[in-house]
Formats: sequence, structure tokens, C-alpha cells
Amino acid sequence: MFYENGVKGIDIVFHLADLIPFLYSYIAPMGFISTNNLEGTLNVMQACREYGVEKIVHTSTRETYGTSI
Repeated sequence: MFYENGVKGIDIVFHLADLIPFLYSYIAPMGFISTNNLEGTLNVMQACREYGVEKIVHTSTRETYGTSI
């Protein structure tokens, strides 16, 4: 797993990765699922659990509240 080397021996992980803008997810939904938005987040969480990371900070985007367009 790619994330293993990144979290081994770490106490806090800041997960900031995401694909934006969200509107493109309507055009290419699998691209959003197979990258950071779903599977990528799952990989981060599993690596953190496996290596005993104590805290994960996950942020969102303004798209959570709707587009500004």
C-alpha cells in the first residue's frame, strides 16, 4: 500500500487530498471514487489503523456547502 511508508511512526495525519471541483464527478464518477475521494481515503484510514496513528484530521471543501458558480 502506498500510504504505509507515509504514516509509519506518525502520531497525526492531515488528510487533505481530494479531487475538485465536484461538478466533474457527474462526468467521470469512477475517477472520483477510485482516487482520493473514496478509495484513497479508505487507504489512508486503513494505514493509520494498522500503524497506530493516534489522530487523523480530515478536511472538506467549500463544495460541501454547494458550488459558488
